[in-house]
Amino acid sequence: MPPKKPAAKAAPKPAAKGKTTTATKSTTTTTKSTTTKADTSKAKEAAAVDEKEPEVTVIKIKQLASAIKDPDGKMKAAKKWPLLIDKTENAGTFLRYTNSNYMQAISQKDMAPETLRKALIGAIRYGKALVVDMMDFDGFEILLTSLEEMEKGLTDKLMNRSIMDNESYMSLVTDDDGDEYKDYMFSDDLKDSFVFLILTIKDPPNMLMMRKMYPMRIEN
Repeated sequence: MPPKKPAAKAAPKPAAKGKTTTATKSTTTTTKSTTTKADTSKAKEAAAVDEKEPEVTVIKIKQLASAIKDPDGKMKAAKKWPLLIDKTENAGTFLRYTNSNYMQAISQKDMAPETLRKALIGAIRYGKALVVDMMDFDGFEILLTSLEEMEKGLTDKLMNRSIMDNESYMSLVTDDDGDEYKDYMFSDDLKDSFVFLILTIKDPPNMLMMRKMYPMRIEN
């Protein structure tokens, strides 16, 4: 019997394409995952900065009358109005009996758009303070809603002080408001005398309110 021929060695199999593709996908996925984590980290850092409580100026109650007049011009430069954080509850008593239009955020009547409109144009027209007392109530959103119901965009006009422009002011005046409000041009004295301020005993108060205004904490 003739000798058997040696069995032919099987040719090596080519590397499976599926494995290469899987490895590539894995690398791509890892890269995407790393990128996503980096983006998320940056977003968290940015959010942390946004959530940081604004700096609060501390004043004594005896300095209140002077402080709200902005003697150093810081609030005017920042285009903001004072937010008074007063756990002593003395500022409310003082402001209630000064030359001001004093409104309470818990009062539906005071926060009604028409009542608030008259208080606002009266304070501007006669160079007085418009005070909104929040007490321990978080009524900032209610206030903003009333302002926007009066006139769309009024919140920004009031907060950034552009309400002091004659055109912005006159847009709030109606024919029923009387001749003393019609075709009125501001004098510099009245511009300097008008102040819009919010008073609260909550500490810290609403963070949006803190950012939109110039916070001052009152101490005895």
